[in-house]
Amino acid sequence: MENPQRLAKSLPVPYKRQKLSIIIGMLLGDASIVKKYPKTLVLSCGADYREYFDFKCSLLEYLGFKGNRIREMHSKLSNGKEYLGYIRDFTDPQFEWFYQKYYGGGRRHINPALLRHLDTFGLALWFMDDGSISTKTGTLNLHTDAFTFIEHQFLVKWFKKKFGLDVNIQKEKIYFKLYFSYPSAKKLVQMILPYVPPIMEYKLRWTLERIHSELSDDRAQS
Repeated sequence: MENPQRLAKSLPVPYKRQKLSIIIGMLLGDASIVKKYPKTLVLSCGADYREYFDFKCSLLEYLGFKGNRIREMHSKLSNGKEYLGYIRDFTDPQFEWFYQKYYGGGRRHINPALLRHLDTFGLALWFMDDGSISTKTGTLNLHTDAFTFIEHQFLVKWFKKKFGLDVNIQKEKIYFKLYFSYPSAKKLVQMILPYVPPIMEYKLRWTLERIHSELSDDRAQS
């Protein structure tokens, strides 16, 4: 597993006060908290994302959380292919607070009491888990299908007020997602890039290439 001290050479070392943001960003993404006591935060990934999985585990360890051993998950998919994944549990009484705020009412929901603590580090983790890019339109998408339309409306206002980002709601079948047009996608990428490990930069590559192209054009014209 990647050592947090080694990670610190290429990525910002999180402040202890960023603990809330980092955990919230993970929960908004792929992490979950198991309903038992003491509450357990669960991280999982497919084999292709093992390096990113180790990165997130290292963040939690750096913040003082002790995890159980990494377990392998083997299964056969409906298409006949073999699936290999990894899972790791982090158990701590502190997760009780997150569980009550995030899973109150029996499902995941957007809670302003959590979002007020989310900074660019947590936002980067959320996007690395649930973000994608459309090379046809240049938009960045945040796949937020776990939330209701009313919660999406709240997120649109929150992104504008907190980060100055213009976000729109798009419907896919019976679910919703958020998308950022290029000007806001450009701003988002510049905000979260310092917290993105190299293995996940592919999610930002198209936008980064367009930004670099614009800078080259500006230099050529000056």
